Amino acid sequence: MTKLERSTSQSEMFSLISRWQESGLSQIDFCQQHDLVPHRFYYWLKKYKQSGTTSIRSSFLQVEVETGGSETSDEIRIEYPNGVIVTVGETVHISRLRALIRAV
Repeated sequence: MTKLERSTSQSEMFSLISRWQESGLSQIDFCQQHDLVPHRFYYWLKKYKQSGTTSIRSSFLQVEVETGGSETSDEIRIEYPNGVIVTVGETVHISRLRALIRAV
């Protein structure tokens, strides 16, 4: 493999890793949807992290947990800074919840 081919492969894989981060999918699900061999994905994810590429959202969002009141809630409510409010049932799949939280 030439240096140009390695560079192209790296840029393609880094692009896929960015897409995975935004997808809210597990690594295995993402690999299956994109016909990727998981161990190759893990290899490039390690390289991605070592490269210092920081498109992984590293900033923290403020989270407020409201307690109190006599009623119990079966809902999760996400309020975005732009005023949009999303309410989902507590049985929502974690990958869906992760995608909603990242959609700032």
